Amino acid sequence: MTLSPLRIGDPADVAWDATADVVVVGFGAAGSCAALEARAGGASVILVDKFEGGGTTALSGGVVYAGATRFQQEAGYEDSVDEMIKYLELEVGDIVGADTLRRFCENSAGNLDWLISHGATYGARLAKPDEAYDVALSAGASLYFSGNEFVRSYAAVAKPAPRGHITVGPGFGSKGVHLFAALRAAVERMGVETRLRSPVRRLVLDAAGNVVGVEVVQIAPGSPAWRLHRLCERLYHKGKGNLYGPPARLLARGIAWAERSGVPKRIRATGGVVLATGGFINNRRMLSEYLPQHLNAIPMGSAGCLGDGIRLGQSIGALTRMDCGESGRSLLVPKPFKYGLLVNRAGERFIAEDAYGLTIGHEIFQQDGHAAWLILDAEQFRAAWRLVMPWRPMILRYRVRALMPLLFAWRRSGTLEGLAGKCGIQAEGLRRTFDRYDGCLRNQQEDWLGKLPPNIASLGPGPYYAIDCSPDSKGFPPTSLTLGGLLVDERSGQVRGADQSVIGGLYAAGRAAVGLPSNFNVSGLSIADCVFSGRRAGRAAAKAAQAGGDGGA
Repeated sequence: MTLSPLRIGDPADVAWDATADVVVVGFGAAGSCAALEARAGGASVILVDKFEGGGTTALSGGVVYAGATRFQQEAGYEDSVDEMIKYLELEVGDIVGADTLRRFCENSAGNLDWLISHGATYGARLAKPDEAYDVALSAGASLYFSGNEFVRSYAAVAKPAPRGHITVGPGFGSKGVHLFAALRAAVERMGVETRLRSPVRRLVLDAAGNVVGVEVVQIAPGSPAWRLHRLCERLYHKGKGNLYGPPARLLARGIAWAERSGVPKRIRATGGVVLATGGFINNRRMLSEYLPQHLNAIPMGSAGCLGDGIRLGQSIGALTRMDCGESGRSLLVPKPFKYGLLVNRAGERFIAEDAYGLTIGHEIFQQDGHAAWLILDAEQFRAAWRLVMPWRPMILRYRVRALMPLLFAWRRSGTLEGLAGKCGIQAEGLRRTFDRYDGCLRNQQEDWLGKLPPNIASLGPGPYYAIDCSPDSKGFPPTSLTLGGLLVDERSGQVRGADQSVIGGLYAAGRAAVGLPSNFNVSGLSIADCVFSGRRAGRAAAKAAQAGGDGGA
């Protein structure tokens, strides 16, 4: 629970339980990078976390978006900072300034090398252009096209390049666990003090309104509350960050109950506090207030994605932008889905079916009633079933997601007109779309939405199947994440107050802050931004500590 800030006079008059130059709140990618950078800058660092560390990073695919890297060159691709900027301008928009986008792109290869210097591993084994993360991983790839690079409107602006760098590590599962393992080991080597199972409940302010510390509630190791807290976290993460509904709410209650037994501890930060606690996808109250359209989606986030850091900032009047979030609807797994036709209520296609999943999800929200149906013929439907069978290599959570629509979200009819009637689609519009699509194929014409030729296949005779792809589909819910948060100074990562001036002593990074992916996220951009913004905040807080004053304004 986030409380109102504790306001004190002179920090020297307070009985602090611990003191450091920099206090980092949140032990995921952003928090780790902030701690490492602050430590490298000569600052003492205390890193606190609600759980045991890892956050969403440890549950993720471990993809880092980077351009003009040596791995691209080894794979035979010449990329450049300018081409990366041209591409990301289409995705990022004006959510950050042009100079920030350029700094991010110029630093991306260096940030990847920085991760390598701290123990992460990357490679140059290239996936095919149309392979999704799961398929690329099963083929042993460590470099892939992780966004919309080959979509016609994007490729016309920027030369396609594979910028999704997958962290290399043993096992078949998602690779975020290996990225975080490297960061955790680096944090230990660098002498960063960690305080785990110590959620922060409020900020501490001096007489001038500068942030000079935090108050945590430390759960006693080995106590019944500590064991319950650990059990609930581990059960939650068994779902790989995709647990939702009554089970997730029950575990959240257990976590909250355990935290009520914590002992208050006050930690002073002479240089600054960095908030790196992730997003708020698992906070139903915040989601209802800011992004209600994503309430029925499968959350992409850890048990700690409750918006704690954002609420701490809001408690002292920080500016936020909270309307940023995306729902993903990938049609690349299982592979036959991309051969179908995605249509709206009018029976019209509105995006290429092989586009990036978050782009498809975004465009579905632009359709009348948020309605969307994927039309497949019988052979495509059967082929999809064959690809999700247990003997086919596939990460479990992707297998489950692929099975759900095949089990629970389809309707069938012997004719297109009959299918349209069952789904509330305009039959004439669906027939026109079908004939136009078939005509393009027969006449070897380019698809009018830019679908890649290898992904275009004729729909045969009936029966036909329609899979409900709407955001409210009970049998095929999308996956969602939040991307909004605290507004920060883009040079330092310092949090902005109501009058746009920075709040002394308070920084934010990762998904607790507005950053590169907040307008739109392509795979790998969020972790890359965690590295970029985490290092930025840690560096600035360490400099503030060296300047010798609480607040760091």
